[in-house]
Amino acid sequence: MFADYLIEPDQDLWRKAVFCELLGAIDVEGGTHSSDSGELESILTAIPELHRDEFNNDLPQRFYLGRLQSTKEPEDVVAEVWTILDSGAISNSPNPSGIQLVSLLHDEHETATPEWREHWAGMLWLWNKTQFLDQTWWTTTKGIKQEGYDVLPVPYVTASSHSEWTEVTELTELPNESVFFLEISGIPTPEVGYEITDSDGMVIGQAEMAWEVHKLALLGSYFANQEIGDKFIEQGWNILYADQTDVLDTIVDTLKGG
Repeated sequence: MFADYLIEPDQDLWRKAVFCELLGAIDVEGGTHSSDSGELESILTAIPELHRDEFNNDLPQRFYLGRLQSTKEPEDVVAEVWTILDSGAISNSPNPSGIQLVSLLHDEHETATPEWREHWAGMLWLWNKTQFLDQTWWTTTKGIKQEGYDVLPVPYVTASSHSEWTEVTELTELPNESVFFLEISGIPTPEVGYEITDSDGMVIGQAEMAWEVHKLALLGSYFANQEIGDKFIEQGWNILYADQTDVLDTIVDTLKGG
């Protein structure tokens, strides 16, 4: 089915293929569940509190559950993924709208180890693969704790906005996992390689990425870009450097007014 998609791209075909693959994560032997099932308690930890009623209302009457996590040791878990399958979605032909995906990234103890980056890359891969599903929830433990998702009018990221972030990933020198964090935080898409000019129209500085409306620019390392940062500041910009501590959280907080 994936080969057919590559020959003649079709979102519906892609969604059906991903739907069939996700069936392998479902615990059919565990039987079906309902909205009052105790199994949902762990899933709700990944749903922003203000959206939990909405999440419950979207649940089918009876459904199967599946759960995957990055490691069997609770203290080392980086990511958890739950799959919710409407029990009626597999009665006839594949029905991709009958499946939901809930993903929680544990970033409260983020590290730069190869193992951590591997798990982040795995989640990015899954995000790309499931981008055309109707209902997916992608959150982080920091975002839940800081109530960063409460201001979002809709909990889903659309395929069109995801394609814009895919372009950002291709153009920026930031790690893929950093771009992924910014995307699922719900902030506007930045302009990569934003340039400022002097009064004569000559380019005098370039940012790694920038949000022009908010006058916020992200530059590379501090030592390599300090002079360029000063030029941005002279033109009324707020600047951040890629090697600053918690720079991604600062970007999200700034753009969301935190």
